[in-house]
Amino acid sequence: MRLAEVEGKALLRRHGLAVPRSLLIPAGDEVPDSAADWPGFLLKAQILEGGRGKRGLVRSFAKAGEIRNARRLILANLEDTDTPLLLEEAVPIAREIFVAVRIDGTRQRLEILIAPQGGENVEQSTKLVRIPAENSAPITPEIIYVAVAKLFPPDLAASLARYTARLPDIARQEDLELLEINPLALTDGGSLVACDAKFIRDDSAHFRHDPQEFPISRALTERAMTPLERSAGETQTRGPTANGSRCSEF
Repeated sequence: MRLAEVEGKALLRRHGLAVPRSLLIPAGDEVPDSAADWPGFLLKAQILEGGRGKRGLVRSFAKAGEIRNARRLILANLEDTDTPLLLEEAVPIAREIFVAVRIDGTRQRLEILIAPQGGENVEQSTKLVRIPAENSAPITPEIIYVAVAKLFPPDLAASLARYTARLPDIARQEDLELLEINPLALTDGGSLVACDAKFIRDDSAHFRHDPQEFPISRALTERAMTPLERSAGETQTRGPTANGSRCSEF
Protein backbone atom coordinates (compact mmCIF):
# COMPACT_ATOMS: atom_id res chain seq x y z
CA MET A 1 0.00 0.00 0.00
CA ARG A 2 1.31 3.40 -0.92
CA LEU A 3 0.93 6.02 1.78
CA ALA A 4 -0.35 9.53 1.27
CA GLU A 5 2.26 12.16 2.07
CA VAL A 6 0.48 13.42 5.16
CA GLU A 7 0.39 9.97 6.74
CA GLY A 8 3.89 9.03 5.63
CA LYS A 9 5.26 12.15 7.28
CA ALA A 10 3.31 11.33 10.43
CA LEU A 11 5.16 8.00 10.40
CA LEU A 12 8.51 9.81 10.15
CA ARG A 13 7.52 12.15 12.96
CA ARG A 14 6.63 9.15 15.11
CA HIS A 15 10.19 7.91 14.65
CA GLY A 16 11.66 11.26 15.63
CA LEU A 17 12.58 12.64 12.20
CA ALA A 18 11.88 16.27 11.40
CA VAL A 19 9.20 17.23 8.89
CA PRO A 20 7.68 20.65 8.14
CA ARG A 21 4.72 21.83 10.18
CA SER A 22 1.53 20.97 8.32
CA LEU A 23 -2.20 20.43 8.60
CA LEU A 24 -5.05 19.20 6.46
CA ILE A 25 -7.32 22.05 5.54
CA PRO A 26 -11.12 21.93 5.34
CA ALA A 27 -13.20 23.19 2.46
CA GLY A 28 -12.78 26.86 3.37
CA ASP A 29 -10.49 29.38 1.71
CA GLU A 30 -8.71 30.71 4.80
CA VAL A 31 -5.40 29.74 6.38
CA PRO A 32 -6.15 28.54 9.93
CA ASP A 33 -4.97 30.87 12.69
CA SER A 34 -2.49 28.24 13.89
CA ALA A 35 -0.58 28.56 10.60
CA ALA A 36 -0.97 32.28 9.95
CA ASP A 37 2.56 33.15 11.13
CA TRP A 38 4.39 30.60 8.97
CA PRO A 39 7.10 32.24 6.81
CA GLY A 40 5.64 30.76 3.62
CA PHE A 41 3.21 28.11 2.47
CA LEU A 42 2.83 25.07 0.23
CA LEU A 43 -0.54 23.61 -0.68
CA LYS A 44 -0.36 19.98 -1.82
CA ALA A 45 -3.02 17.65 -3.18
CA GLN A 46 -2.91 14.33 -1.34
CA ILE A 47 -2.93 11.74 -4.10
CA LEU A 48 -1.05 8.45 -4.37
CA GLU A 49 0.39 9.06 -7.84
CA GLY A 50 3.69 10.82 -8.44
CA GLY A 51 4.37 13.86 -10.60
CA ARG A 52 2.23 16.26 -8.60
CA GLY A 53 4.40 19.25 -9.43
CA LYS A 54 4.15 18.70 -13.19
CA ARG A 55 0.38 18.35 -12.87
CA GLY A 56 0.00 21.62 -11.00
CA LEU A 57 -1.06 19.90 -7.79
CA VAL A 58 1.52 21.62 -5.58
CA ARG A 59 1.38 25.39 -5.16
CA SER A 60 3.62 27.69 -3.16
CA PHE A 61 2.68 31.14 -1.93
CA ALA A 62 4.09 33.70 0.48
CA LYS A 63 1.03 35.25 2.09
CA ALA A 64 -1.92 33.60 3.82
CA GLY A 65 -4.39 35.50 1.64
CA GLU A 66 -3.13 33.73 -1.47
CA ILE A 67 -4.48 30.35 -0.40
CA ARG A 68 -7.76 30.88 -2.25
CA ASN A 69 -6.05 31.19 -5.63
CA ALA A 70 -3.70 28.28 -4.89
CA ARG A 71 -6.66 26.10 -3.97
CA ARG A 72 -8.56 27.09 -7.12
CA LEU A 73 -5.61 26.22 -9.37
CA ILE A 74 -5.13 22.82 -7.73
CA LEU A 75 -8.80 21.89 -7.85
CA ALA A 76 -8.94 22.82 -11.54
CA ASN A 77 -6.43 20.01 -12.19
CA LEU A 78 -8.19 17.36 -10.12
CA GLU A 79 -10.94 15.03 -11.26
CA ASP A 80 -12.06 14.54 -7.67
CA THR A 81 -12.55 17.87 -5.91
CA ASP A 82 -12.88 16.05 -2.56
CA THR A 83 -9.17 15.19 -2.65
CA PRO A 84 -7.56 16.14 0.69
CA LEU A 85 -5.27 19.18 0.63
CA LEU A 86 -2.24 19.51 2.88
CA LEU A 87 -1.10 22.97 3.94
CA GLU A 88 2.61 22.92 4.80
CA GLU A 89 5.11 25.41 6.09
CA ALA A 90 7.70 26.44 3.49
CA VAL A 91 11.16 25.47 4.76
CA PRO A 92 14.18 27.67 3.92
CA ILE A 93 16.30 25.24 1.91
CA ALA A 94 20.06 25.64 1.51
CA ARG A 95 20.51 22.31 -0.28
CA GLU A 96 18.36 19.42 -1.48
CA ILE A 97 19.51 15.82 -1.01
CA PHE A 98 18.03 12.48 -2.05
CA VAL A 99 17.96 9.55 0.38
CA ALA A 100 16.01 6.31 0.21
CA VAL A 101 15.80 2.81 1.60
CA ARG A 102 14.29 0.17 -0.63
CA ILE A 103 14.25 -3.57 -1.15
CA ASP A 104 16.87 -4.76 -3.60
CA GLY A 105 14.78 -7.34 -5.41
CA THR A 106 17.76 -9.13 -6.90
CA ARG A 107 19.57 -9.72 -3.62
CA GLN A 108 16.46 -9.66 -1.39
CA ARG A 109 17.87 -7.20 1.10
CA LEU A 110 17.51 -3.54 1.92
CA GLU A 111 19.76 -1.02 0.29
CA ILE A 112 20.35 2.66 1.03
CA LEU A 113 20.45 5.16 -1.84
CA ILE A 114 21.99 8.63 -1.43
CA ALA A 115 22.50 11.35 -4.04
CA PRO A 116 23.96 14.84 -3.54
CA GLN A 117 21.00 16.49 -5.26
CA GLY A 118 17.27 15.88 -5.04
CA GLY A 119 14.78 16.19 -7.87
CA GLU A 120 13.59 14.00 -10.70
CA ASN A 121 15.45 11.07 -12.28
CA VAL A 122 17.85 10.90 -9.34
CA GLU A 123 18.35 7.16 -9.69
CA GLN A 124 19.98 7.72 -13.09
CA SER A 125 22.63 9.99 -11.54
CA THR A 126 26.24 8.82 -11.82
CA LYS A 127 26.78 10.12 -8.28
CA LEU A 128 24.12 7.90 -6.73
CA VAL A 129 25.61 5.90 -3.84
CA ARG A 130 24.24 2.43 -3.07
CA ILE A 131 24.94 0.89 0.33
CA PRO A 132 23.70 -2.62 1.23
CA ALA A 133 21.90 -2.88 4.57
CA GLU A 134 22.13 -6.51 5.65
CA ASN A 135 20.00 -7.85 8.50
CA SER A 136 23.01 -9.73 9.81
CA ALA A 137 25.28 -6.67 9.90
CA PRO A 138 23.52 -3.50 11.08
CA ILE A 139 24.46 -0.42 9.10
CA THR A 140 26.40 2.22 11.05
CA PRO A 141 26.98 5.94 10.49
CA GLU A 142 30.68 5.19 10.01
CA ILE A 143 29.96 2.93 7.04
CA ILE A 144 27.71 5.53 5.44
CA TYR A 145 30.16 8.36 6.10
CA VAL A 146 32.94 6.57 4.22
CA ALA A 147 30.59 6.00 1.26
CA VAL A 148 29.46 9.64 0.96
CA ALA A 149 32.49 11.57 2.22
CA LYS A 150 33.54 12.63 -1.29
CA LEU A 151 30.08 14.02 -2.13
CA PHE A 152 29.50 16.30 0.85
CA PRO A 153 31.43 18.64 3.16
CA PRO A 154 32.65 16.75 6.27
CA ASP A 155 30.10 18.18 8.72
CA LEU A 156 27.19 17.53 6.37
CA ALA A 157 28.46 14.03 5.53
CA ALA A 158 28.57 13.20 9.24
CA SER A 159 25.05 14.55 9.90
CA LEU A 160 23.69 12.77 6.84
CA ALA A 161 25.35 9.49 7.87
CA ARG A 162 23.75 9.63 11.32
CA TYR A 163 20.37 10.49 9.81
CA THR A 164 20.43 7.83 7.10
CA ALA A 165 21.64 5.05 9.40
CA ARG A 166 18.26 5.19 11.15
CA LEU A 167 16.20 4.58 8.01
CA PRO A 168 16.70 0.80 7.55
CA ASP A 169 15.40 0.12 11.07
CA ILE A 170 12.35 2.29 10.39
CA ALA A 171 11.73 0.43 7.12
CA ARG A 172 11.93 -2.93 8.91
CA GLN A 173 9.72 -1.88 11.83
CA GLU A 174 7.09 -0.46 9.49
CA ASP A 175 7.38 -3.21 6.82
CA LEU A 176 8.20 -0.67 4.12
CA GLU A 177 9.25 -1.76 0.66
CA LEU A 178 10.24 1.85 -0.07
CA LEU A 179 11.06 4.85 2.11
CA GLU A 180 12.17 7.68 -0.16
CA ILE A 181 12.83 11.24 1.00
CA ASN A 182 13.16 13.65 -1.91
CA PRO A 183 14.11 16.23 -1.07
CA LEU A 184 15.76 15.85 2.29
CA ALA A 185 16.38 19.53 2.91
CA LEU A 186 19.42 21.01 4.56
CA THR A 187 17.95 24.18 6.04
CA ASP A 188 19.67 27.52 6.42
CA GLY A 189 20.08 26.64 10.10
CA GLY A 190 21.84 23.35 9.36
CA SER A 191 18.96 20.97 10.15
CA LEU A 192 17.83 18.05 8.00
CA VAL A 193 14.10 18.11 7.25
CA ALA A 194 12.09 15.65 5.12
CA CYS A 195 10.22 18.00 2.80
CA ASP A 196 8.64 15.36 0.58
CA ALA A 197 8.58 11.60 0.84
CA LYS A 198 7.25 8.43 -0.76
CA PHE A 199 6.30 5.33 1.22
CA ILE A 200 5.15 1.87 0.17
CA ARG A 201 4.17 -0.69 2.83
CA ASP A 202 4.22 -4.43 2.15
CA ASP A 203 0.58 -5.51 1.80
CA SER A 204 1.36 -8.97 3.13
CA ALA A 205 2.44 -7.47 6.48
CA HIS A 206 -0.86 -5.73 7.23
CA PHE A 207 -1.68 -8.16 10.05
CA ARG A 208 1.25 -6.78 12.07
CA HIS A 209 -0.17 -3.27 12.13
CA ASP A 210 -3.23 -1.39 13.31
CA PRO A 211 -5.94 -1.98 10.66
CA GLN A 212 -7.29 1.51 11.36
CA GLU A 213 -3.93 3.15 10.67
CA PHE A 214 -3.55 5.39 7.62
CA PRO A 215 -7.26 6.01 6.89
CA ILE A 216 -6.53 8.64 4.22
CA SER A 217 -4.21 6.32 2.31
CA ARG A 218 -6.72 3.48 2.52
CA ALA A 219 -9.54 5.72 1.31
CA LEU A 220 -7.45 7.00 -1.62
CA THR A 221 -6.48 3.44 -2.56
CA GLU A 222 -10.12 2.33 -2.46
CA ARG A 223 -11.22 5.33 -4.51
CA ALA A 224 -8.65 4.58 -7.22
CA MET A 225 -9.68 0.93 -7.67
CA THR A 226 -11.44 -0.22 -10.80
CA PRO A 227 -14.64 -2.26 -10.31
CA LEU A 228 -12.69 -5.40 -11.26
CA GLU A 229 -9.96 -4.69 -8.69
CA ARG A 230 -12.54 -3.99 -6.01
CA SER A 231 -14.36 -7.23 -6.76
CA ALA A 232 -11.09 -9.19 -6.63
CA GLY A 233 -10.23 -7.62 -3.29
CA GLU A 234 -13.60 -8.53 -1.83
CA THR A 235 -13.26 -12.12 -3.06
CA GLN A 236 -9.80 -12.40 -1.52
CA THR A 237 -11.10 -11.07 1.78
CA ARG A 238 -13.90 -13.66 1.91
CA GLY A 239 -11.48 -16.48 1.06
CA PRO A 240 -12.29 -20.00 -0.12
CA THR A 241 -14.40 -22.55 1.67
CA ALA A 242 -13.08 -25.97 2.67
CA ASN A 243 -14.12 -27.56 -0.65
CA GLY A 244 -12.56 -24.77 -2.68
CA SER A 245 -15.80 -22.92 -3.51
CA ARG A 246 -16.41 -19.37 -2.45
CA CYS A 247 -18.47 -18.54 0.61
CA SER A 248 -22.07 -17.70 -0.08
CA GLU A 249 -23.57 -14.56 1.35
CA PHE A 250 -26.84 -15.01 3.27
